[in-house]
Amino acid sequence: MNSKRALILFCVTGCGTGYLPASGTCATLFVGLPLAYYLSSKIALSVVSSLMFALTSTSVALLLIHYAVPLFTNSSDPEEIVIDEIVGFLWACVGLQYEPYRFAIAFLLFRFFDVSKWGPVGYMERLPGAWGILGDDIVAGLITRCIICLI
Repeated sequence: MNSKRALILFCVTGCGTGYLPASGTCATLFVGLPLAYYLSSKIALSVVSSLMFALTSTSVALLLIHYAVPLFTNSSDPEEIVIDEIVGFLWACVGLQYEPYRFAIAFLLFRFFDVSKWGPVGYMERLPGAWGILGDDIVAGLITRCIICLI
């Protein structure tokens, strides 16, 4: 396996969490949650900075997913690709205050919306290619963030 392919697979599988059972939950729990918490606590990102980070992560994820899907032959939305869950969770945590209970609530709400495909989340999943793979998770993250704002 060449190094470019290995790097793409490492990124889109969330450091390998995409190969675990319940891959989306594992990726959110073991990669997305620590990353969002770290960005909130150590770097003390402002809302604008965390928004820019989420936008950049989305752009990179779209490209990586586009290149990675052909590497998996089992589906147009392979379950091993979990970078979408990680990026979607980052959207749920944009500007989130550094309080552990908020991240726990964000995790539970995000997984609920991502798994249930409630409302616009399910609609976004039907978009073609990388847009559909990533779109449902971004919408799940945005709905989660809106609910947390109301709490």
